Amino acid sequence: MINIKVVFIVVFVVVSIVHILLVVNFATQNQKIATKKETVQKLDLRNVTVAPKPKPKPKIKPKPKPKPKPKPKPEPKPVVKPEVIPEPEIVQEPELEIIPEPEPVKEEPKLSATEIEIIESQYITEVKMAIEKKKYYPKKAKRLKREGTVKIKFTILKDGSIKDITLQEASRYKRLNKGALKTLNSIEKFNPIPDELEKNSWEIVVPIEYRLR
Repeated sequence: MINIKVVFIVVFVVVSIVHILLVVNFATQNQKIATKKETVQKLDLRNVTVAPKPKPKPKIKPKPKPKPKPKPKPEPKPVVKPEVIPEPEIVQEPELEIIPEPEPVKEEPKLSATEIEIIESQYITEVKMAIEKKKYYPKKAKRLKREGTVKIKFTILKDGSIKDITLQEASRYKRLNKGALKTLNSIEKFNPIPDELEKNSWEIVVPIEYRLR
């Protein structure tokens, strides 16, 4: 029983102490608040200067941005039409015709040198006879009884036509020489050169004799 009493006494004492501390603390707080109020009331409002409102700064107008220059419109590029490449035509290969080989031509036997000489001699005789038929004897040379032999050189072509007529060997008399040249120029052509001679042209020298009968 004694212990319970002691406990109650201790508790009572502790509670009392706590209560006292709370009261003291509350009183202290009220005193501080009253002191602050008095300090505020003592401030003299006359000595308080109100700072003037700052003047508003003038608004700086932004500089107008320069209008961008219009960019030149690019010229339209010419439209290049694609080349239309025509499809290659399909060429059909022609059918190969089988051509029979021609029969070999039988070569005629070549003439001997003697036979060729005979043909040449016959042809020259024909030429001389044709010249003799056309021979021109100048009248004045006949009257003066001029005689002589004139050798004329000329070329006979394959068809018998004549070219390059020249005086190969002259006589003593000019009239006879001129008469011989005139004779050849009056002949259009001789007989064609024989095929057996295999000549396209033939240079010949023929003597023309002027004799009075």
